[in-house]
Amino acid sequence: MGNTVAIEALKPGMIVDSDIKTGRGVVLLKQNSALTDRHIVIFKTWGIRSVPIREDVSAEELGGKDLKEVAQEKIQETQTIIDEKFSDVCDDEIMQHIKKLALEKRIAKIKHKYNV
Repeated sequence: MGNTVAIEALKPGMIVDSDIKTGRGVVLLKQNSALTDRHIVIFKTWGIRSVPIREDVSAEELGGKDLKEVAQEKIQETQTIIDEKFSDVCDDEIMQHIKKLALEKRIAKIKHKYNV
């Protein structure tokens, strides 16, 4: 899902793709956290040379929320959109089945993107 980025190329707001640990296994930053300037300085202090970064999610997209919260919001938005798109065919059994499949597929993509 993510790319390994050299410490020199890290920027605040990037989302880490896994826990960042010292050589002794102490967690410096948990998976799915947004980087700050301070984190980058700490990583350099501990000799960390690269960090796995998520490419599919940004700090701006999270808006200070955690991944589960954003995923739930996206799922609710998707439900509303699909309900609207299928509103004129609600009596058709086949169209309802297609609606259900479309919703399930979209929810699966959201859950995969946000690791929930």
